[in-house]
Amino acid sequence: MTSKCIKLSRLTFCLLAASGVMAGCTRGLPPETAADISAPREALYAPAQIVDVSTNGAVVTLEGLAPSDSQVIVVSTRDRQVVAQAKADNENGDDVNWEAEVNLPPLEQQTSVESFGLITLLPDEVETISPERITILRKRPETGAGPYQQAVIVSRPGAASIIMADPLEPLITPQGLALYSIDYDDNGSVIFSGRAALRGRIRIYVNGEAIGETGLGEGGSWFVIAGWTLPVGTYPIEIHRIGLAPRLPAFQSTVLGAALSNTTLPESPPVTLDRMAIVFNRDDPKDKLQSSAPNFVTSAYMWEYRYDIPGGGRQYTAVYGAQAQRFGQAIQEDEGSETAPQLEEREIADDKIEDN
Repeated sequence: MTSKCIKLSRLTFCLLAASGVMAGCTRGLPPETAADISAPREALYAPAQIVDVSTNGAVVTLEGLAPSDSQVIVVSTRDRQVVAQAKADNENGDDVNWEAEVNLPPLEQQTSVESFGLITLLPDEVETISPERITILRKRPETGAGPYQQAVIVSRPGAASIIMADPLEPLITPQGLALYSIDYDDNGSVIFSGRAALRGRIRIYVNGEAIGETGLGEGGSWFVIAGWTLPVGTYPIEIHRIGLAPRLPAFQSTVLGAALSNTTLPESPPVTLDRMAIVFNRDDPKDKLQSSAPNFVTSAYMWEYRYDIPGGGRQYTAVYGAQAQRFGQAIQEDEGSETAPQLEEREIADDKIEDN
């Protein structure tokens, strides 16, 4: 799966840039100064941004946007060596204006992590560093035969990761509600991201309590930044697509034989239209450091990658597969855990008893 709405970041950047130019830029300036301010002749993409990542065997192709005539340099985050370079075209297209190819080394061990960053050399020789990181995770099959599994992740500190290639069978419901990844850090801040094929809003429950809600973006993409930090522990997570219940058929009333206009019943509060359940585990970061846990761990239902972020600390990206939902449901059944709708129904019943 490629280019999962990563253009949203480009759009956000453009909107922010535009707001900086248009909103209040001439306030308090002399008239002759304000008259000299003009809109830029091209969109500003500095530093370079990633739009798409594709792989063909050991060849990784990066495509993105950067200021015209700038040089895009791809470097390995392991040793800061330059692995590829590209020049941005003079004219910005709708999709990309630079492309670079990176050759991955042979996969000699059971797992491998290759991570790259971008440096943009502007025409005036000023260097800018992109916060985006491109990570390729590879894993040999357990039997040792056949093609390896691979995940392609575009991430930036404090933001939802973009999963450009899924290593596992996608975690998606029959109605098209999907979870791509969960990003979290040592402080317990968590970001959930995915996609929905049908209209609605996304609400996240942890231990039966709603912690965040959002609408759908371009292509049905969504991400929820948790409204609270999650302490160390294991939690049942539920992702709900909520919306208005289907309306009852319009009915027609008559008064003394005269037909009144069609009408409908009042709209009810949002209800759960689709849902999935998984189990999320956040280990103590101190234990991970002391036990020298690897940066890349895998299971049948989840891959997790840990990396250092600028300024200190670590961020984790967990990519989930279809078996995560079956695993989460099995845990709930074994422990007798209540789902979020069950918990809400019980609380409503308790309130009614107290009122009586």
